[in-house]
Amino acid sequence: MRFRNFAALILPIRRLGSVHPTARIMCAAVLVNSLGSGLFLPLSALYFATVVGLAPADLAAGLGIGALAGALAGVPFGVVADRFGARNVLIVLLLGTAAVIPLYLAVTNFWQFTVTVSVIRALDRGVSGIAAAVVANVIPGAAERTEVRAVLRTCLAMGLTTGSALSTIALSVDSPAAYRIAILADALTFALAALMYLRLPAQKVPPRTAGTSAVEVLKDVPFLGITAAFSLLGAYNYAVAFALPIWAVKYTSLPHEFISAAFIVNTAGHLLLQVPLARRAKTLGSAIRMTVVGGALLSAACLLFSWTSTGPTPVAAALLLTAVLLNLVGGLGITSAQFFITSDVAPESAQGQYQGFVSTGMAVSGIVAPTVFAALPLAHAGLGWTVMALLFLLVASVVPSLVRAALRRSAGQRLESPLQGSTHGPG
Repeated sequence: MRFRNFAALILPIRRLGSVHPTARIMCAAVLVNSLGSGLFLPLSALYFATVVGLAPADLAAGLGIGALAGALAGVPFGVVADRFGARNVLIVLLLGTAAVIPLYLAVTNFWQFTVTVSVIRALDRGVSGIAAAVVANVIPGAAERTEVRAVLRTCLAMGLTTGSALSTIALSVDSPAAYRIAILADALTFALAALMYLRLPAQKVPPRTAGTSAVEVLKDVPFLGITAAFSLLGAYNYAVAFALPIWAVKYTSLPHEFISAAFIVNTAGHLLLQVPLARRAKTLGSAIRMTVVGGALLSAACLLFSWTSTGPTPVAAALLLTAVLLNLVGGLGITSAQFFITSDVAPESAQGQYQGFVSTGMAVSGIVAPTVFAALPLAHAGLGWTVMALLFLLVASVVPSLVRAALRRSAGQRLESPLQGSTHGPG
């Protein structure tokens, strides 16, 4: 069976068959690659703690340094992609990751672990940003790019979920050999993904616009602001994944089954709603409105989370699930808007470094967000949730001004380079 037909059966995407051929190839690669990641990630901590013998504090420190290395890697890899072609660099990074992952088997101490995980995180973050640049370079139009990226995120979620389910086999065996096989399987999926990307046509490197430097994104103040805003709004991911379990146990009388139910709703919602919401971002104006509305929904979700600490259990349970749904819809809407806006306002000749910077912003969000939730709602209960609600509302409200500033900057550059055509969709 051809992949497009298979994907149409297993994905909640009714129009996958009409998606650009590049999307079908990338979806297959992402699905395979994320399958390996989902297999290894749930048992990675156990492997390094029980087989290698690293202390929890060493694991946390090594992972923190690795996350920092990943955050710093996005722009440099993006610059290389702009020069040599995003598809070519993506393949090299995937093969590099496949070669480095087996080094986990040779790790015996903290420094070996830290160096290895830092290299892998840097390569992986580069893959994330450059994959977005591949979409931007191949798919015409920001609306189409937004839908394709939503398809890819759905494939990613499916692969991680399936891989995590398979990891239960290794966990049930609970032997060093089972963990080592999982590591090698993860490396193999990176290599297979690289081979799949070879099916993509070689991309023509867009000519560099006059006056564009290798670090143009770092001079683009409006785009820096847009990335910072979406990185802050991206903290919504950790409201359920990080804050909810601790909040429910510490501040509510809800049974633990409701925590599991919230996770199921959140996971299913990501699979079912990612693409339909992405299709609503048809113009720059609609993407901006989705951001503002999404911020309001995130704000409302924070207030509902805070109210679950009062009242009878049935009411608290209803409030909890409603808050999860509002957080989900608002967050996915913002994610779709981010795909559209960051693709549309970035220069076509520098999509690699611009998308690499966006990837860096999301990496920083992943580092900072748990600390923010720990310092606000988990430490100060209702007051903390209220501050989070105001933060989401405020950040979302400034995005329209930042986008207008980015468009003014872009228009000024086009006036300086009259041969360059506009790439922006209608507002």
